Amino acid sequence: PSFVRDCLDHSSTPMDGPSLSDTLHSKGINVRYLGKLCDLLKKFSQLNYLHQLTASEIILRSAKHIYRNYIQNVSQMSLSIAIAHFLNCFLHSGYPVNALQNCEEMKNGKKRSRRFKSKLNVMAENSVDWMNLTSKSLWAQIKAEAKSYFDYNLDCNGIQEVVETYSLPRTATLRSFCLKIGVQILLREYNFESKTKLCFHDDDILNVFPLVKHVNPRASDAVNFYTTGQAKIQEGSLKEGYELIMEALNLLNQVYGPMHPEIVQCLRLIARLNYLMEDYVDAVNYQQKVVLMSERVNGIDHPSTISDYVSVSVW
Repeated sequence: PSFVRDCLDHSSTPMDGPSLSDTLHSKGINVRYLGKLCDLLKKFSQLNYLHQLTASEIILRSAKHIYRNYIQNVSQMSLSIAIAHFLNCFLHSGYPVNALQNCEEMKNGKKRSRRFKSKLNVMAENSVDWMNLTSKSLWAQIKAEAKSYFDYNLDCNGIQEVVETYSLPRTATLRSFCLKIGVQILLREYNFESKTKLCFHDDDILNVFPLVKHVNPRASDAVNFYTTGQAKIQEGSLKEGYELIMEALNLLNQVYGPMHPEIVQCLRLIARLNYLMEDYVDAVNYQQKVVLMSERVNGIDHPSTISDYVSVSVW
């Protein structure tokens, strides 16, 4: 497939879940084919990083589907502890996770009011559906969801096996999952393998925010100039491609204003063209603009921002 070919010649390098799905959509590939893609990428040793990313995306999306159904039956009073319990079942591997034990740990906290402790007693006495979730049952559901939705055989029965098989860092997995489900957690060191206490508690759940899907408006003329410029560059006509990309940049500035992800993308290509044409001063100047804009538009911890910092250091 063209996607794999592009990845092999580094013309397309997705670095995280959103960039992977965007790249697939640009190729006309539905995300449901992630399982097929993951099996295909396993054959290419040089694309091992992409295989890990694809497997991670399958696991995270499967867990997200299960989380949606799980959270529907949770009352407002139990929301934070239910989310913490789900995260424990998903990522904690120290010992079997028990929701009632989580309640006990919360109840024994020093800074708990009597009213809060009475609520916990009510929750513990009236066992609710979300309390029945265990790590084993959750991962069984994730495996079933990965098979039914993505047609992928996930040969892992827990997070520990996933880490060993796919070399996935748990902190990155936690961050990606929270972004997918719209949960903000406390910034601290999480001990995912503690054998004395659970990893997540209700205090760690700071906020729940809605995720709204929308389609961004496109500047069609600018996109046409940009794609034509890319085609010229691939043909070897760097000067013509450079002029077309600059024209696209002017149109993007008129349509979107000074700050927009597509402007960052355009500036990034201009910087690379300057570098290829051995105009190193302009290349560094443009790349520094890219870094500043990418920090504001994409965020300081976005993969594109990190890649832009690397480019500045190399040039």
